[in-house]
Amino acid sequence: MKILVVDDMTSMRHVMLNLLRSIGYLELEEATNGWQAFQMMQRSRYDLLITDLNMPKMDGRELLKEIRQTTNSKPCPY
Repeated sequence: MKILVVDDMTSMRHVMLNLLRSIGYLELEEATNGWQAFQMMQRSRYDLLITDLNMPKMDGRELLKEIRQTTNSKPCPY
């Protein structure tokens, strides 16, 4: 499972990444804000997005709104 973790705080990203690694998830990438995450999602497919809500440039709500508006993003069927 490929996971993207988005948070502007380095320490919080690392806590989340280390937790995910400790339970066996190894395909992990990180972004420092919503804009960077959105750009990454245009180039690669992720199975799970974990995002902070309060971030500079593009916050988590704006990121989700942009993802939902893209034609290549399909909601999870379950």
